[in-house]
This record gives sequence, structure tokens and C-alpha cells, in this order.
Amino acid sequence: MYKYLSKNGQLIAFGTGAFLVVLFAISWLSGYSALQAMPEEEQMNTGIFDIGLIGSFFLFLVAVIASAGFGIMQIASNFKTSIRGLLGVLALVVLFIVAYATSKPDSHAIVAAAADKMNVSDSTQKMIGAGLTTMVVVALTTLVAFVYGEIRNFFK
Repeated sequence: MYKYLSKNGQLIAFGTGAFLVVLFAISWLSGYSALQAMPEEEQMNTGIFDIGLIGSFFLFLVAVIASAGFGIMQIASNFKTSIRGLLGVLALVVLFIVAYATSKPDSHAIVAAAADKMNVSDSTQKMIGAGLTTMVVVALTTLVAFVYGEIRNFFK
């Protein structure tokens, strides 16, 4: 399977994507004049874009399943070499849990009003805060690693 996909995988992916683009273009072009003739309120209820959305979702789902599947196969086949990557994932999970535990819902009047208007619960606000904290820590860590690597390479 690996040899087949390494030889033909990009062609299969490109061909599938091109096929779905052509299928969507045919669907959209055949219904475009009818879409323009509809009143603006009814245009949102049309199914003219459904095939493109379904195709995009299908390709995304295949990519996620393939990525997870091949990642698990790689970990299972070379566990000793995968330990560093697993430790990195574990560090991200621990960072997110710590960020979630220390996060608190925002109590500013504007944010509270917006949260009430959009039905955002306190736990969802904590989840958003934890995600933002995790993102900032990872971005800063990446920046520090980049600068350190460049300085180290400069003096080599």
C-alpha cells in the first residue's frame, strides 16, 4: 500500500480533486441563471452549492482519516523513534489542561454582553481562553526556537 501511494498518491488526490471541481462547476453553471432569477431571500435556500460543499467535506474527511491512520501506523511500526513526537503531543495536552484550569470567563461588560447574545457559556469561554493561551505559548516557543537556531547557525 505504501509503495502504491508513494507512486500514485498525488495523482489520485489531484484527480479526485479535479473531478470534484469539474462536477461542482457543471452543477453551478447549470443552475446559475436560475439562481440569479430568484429573489435574494430564496437564494440562500438553494442547493446549487451542495455538491461543492459535500465534495470538500468528503476530501477533508479522507485527508483527516488518512493522516490519522498513517500516523498511527508509523507510531506502531517505529515506536522508539516516535517517542519524541508523542512527548510533544503530551506536552501540548498538558499545556492546554493547565491553561484551561487557570482560565476564567471574562467579566468585562462588553464581553459578557456579547457572550450572552451568542449563548456562550462560561465553560466555552474557558475553552476559548485555554486555546488562545496555548496558541500564544506555542507561537512564542516557536519564535524563541527560530531565533536561537539562527543565532546558533550564525556562529557555526
